[in-house]
Amino acid sequence: MRGMAEGPGGEEGGRRGIRGNWRVPMEFMRTRFLVGLGFLAPFIITWIVLDFLIDFLRDVTQPAFVDFFGRNIPGLGFVILIGVPLIFGALALHFVGVRAMATLEATAVRVPLIGAIFTVSHQIVSAMGGGGQSGFRKVVTIEYPRKGIWSLGFLTRVITLGTDEKIALVYIPTAPTPNSGNMLLVPISEVMETDMSVNELMRTVLSAGVSSPAFINRRPLSLTSEGEIEGVIAE
Repeated sequence: MRGMAEGPGGEEGGRRGIRGNWRVPMEFMRTRFLVGLGFLAPFIITWIVLDFLIDFLRDVTQPAFVDFFGRNIPGLGFVILIGVPLIFGALALHFVGVRAMATLEATAVRVPLIGAIFTVSHQIVSAMGGGGQSGFRKVVTIEYPRKGIWSLGFLTRVITLGTDEKIALVYIPTAPTPNSGNMLLVPISEVMETDMSVNELMRTVLSAGVSSPAFINRRPLSLTSEGEIEGVIAE
């Protein structure tokens, strides 16, 4: 009788025990699968992008090479993807190449429609690279979109608004696509400088904050003896 009374409970306890035993290896595999997926995801995305570019370049250029050489050339897309930037990079560092590329850029700017697209693209690439007259100067933080909420952004330049008021132009990028965002005109007194580099903020935006530094120091903008922001030319 005792065995019959304890039978159902024993079966239920056994089922719970089986479920419990399965839960441990499932959690073990789930944790390691997610960690592995997180590690491999950047490599997979990089491979997909490169594979697309290589296939695109091969499909565009292969017919011309087939007509010229009379056969397909294995690895043509990869060679073009690596070789063309190397050639233009070598030219850009050579005196003759600098003059030729400057002439090419000037010609592209003057072409209707293409000139507008080229100019904007050139400015974006220069800005993303940091430094220079058209690059992002500093990483700053401002209270935006309202008081009490801080946003990170790029200080692009300083202008004079009206007669003598100095205004900072701050670009707030949108995560995870920094090529879109908001351009704000902010009084210099409301802008805080950070110790982040341009590349660090770019990585932070592209990763939606995952790759953000653990600590970000901020301070008022560094001013020169003339009252200008260090490293930024007021215009």
